[in-house]
Amino acid sequence: MAWISETKPTTTEVRRAHKAAQAAGRALDARPGGGLQIAALGFADMNTIVAGFEHLVTDDGRAMGSKTRSSPLSMFFKVLRCARVGVSCGES
Repeated sequence: MAWISETKPTTTEVRRAHKAAQAAGRALDARPGGGLQIAALGFADMNTIVAGFEHLVTDDGRAMGSKTRSSPLSMFFKVLRCARVGVSCGES
């Protein structure tokens, strides 16, 4: 994964990125086709992912506050940005 090799994240950051990817995947699973055709993903799918982050819960099942939810969403976009062809993974 380019994000890991280029940014050398800590173990905690990798865990956060993994949880963020899981949340995005769960949101896409609810859509027709489940987001399995990567080339077919579009704006509506990104809206679905962002909406999915609005319903995140903590490890003990309580709803996350908006500040707490913003962290995994930010991490998801950081990794997604790195996955785009021709975009540097470094911090900007």
